[in-house]
Amino acid sequence: MHSPRPIGPAHPAGPADPAGPARRARVVLASALATSVGALTVVAAAPAATAATTSTPEATTCQVVEADASWGFKESFRSYISGSIAHGEWETSGDVSYATPEFLFASSAGEVSSDGSAGTVPVEGGIHFTGHDGLLDTTVENPSLVIVDAATAQIVVDITGVSMEDAMAGDATAETLTEVGFVEVDLEGMTVTNDGDSVTLAVEDAPTAITEDGFAAFGSYEPGTAFDPLSFTIIAECPAAASPTPEPSTSTVDAAAVDVDPPAATADNASWLVWTGIGAVIAAAAAAVVVVLRRRRRGGDSEVSP
Repeated sequence: MHSPRPIGPAHPAGPADPAGPARRARVVLASALATSVGALTVVAAAPAATAATTSTPEATTCQVVEADASWGFKESFRSYISGSIAHGEWETSGDVSYATPEFLFASSAGEVSSDGSAGTVPVEGGIHFTGHDGLLDTTVENPSLVIVDAATAQIVVDITGVSMEDAMAGDATAETLTEVGFVEVDLEGMTVTNDGDSVTLAVEDAPTAITEDGFAAFGSYEPGTAFDPLSFTIIAECPAAASPTPEPSTSTVDAAAVDVDPPAATADNASWLVWTGIGAVIAAAAAAVVVVLRRRRRGGDSEVSP
């Protein structure tokens, strides 16, 4: 017969390590702390991902309250009209006047953009040129300064007259062409000054040149021929600037780094999130210690002596 096999471990248990549970508890506690701190780092970083950027305010439309301009038209043409050949003259009307050697224009109408890149300033009135005992009869009226962009403008006018050829042929029928882009204005030297709720556009001696449409309507001068320089000052009132519209940020948080979408972080709940994280750390550490101690106790109770 075989002797009964003893019940119990094949090898006697070694002496218990009294420091074991505490050491394992510290290891678990450190692991829990590291995990929780990492989670808090992700939560704290979340507000940066939802930050908003502010857009640059757009140009606004401003109403003209005062505008003055001076332009000699074309000095050689004035000399021809008033000289010994044409024996002519000119007359001004409305808000157009003359002070040697320039025509003066005044207006309180129209609108311009706050950055000076667009606008229209109309003037009521005009200039009536006559000569050659009535054979030359041309009226340039209702001028408008039309700003095409920040570097270019046009003087747009209505032109009524009889061509010299028709007049010489005995046809005195006048023809009117409206809104003719008469000359182009170089605005490279224009200044734009914003002062609170107003803007001032100003330029001195801006070069001008007759356009193809101007030549077709007026004759005498080929397209591109220089006319007299233009100077003006325009003052306009602008509406109160609206608050810039926030634009969503394009920055994102790596989905692999965050398993759960964090709540939107604000100034009101940021501190709440931090304290919640700290509470989670403490709870996790306490649970880890309890688990280790229970496992150790069960292990000791299950040992059976041989």
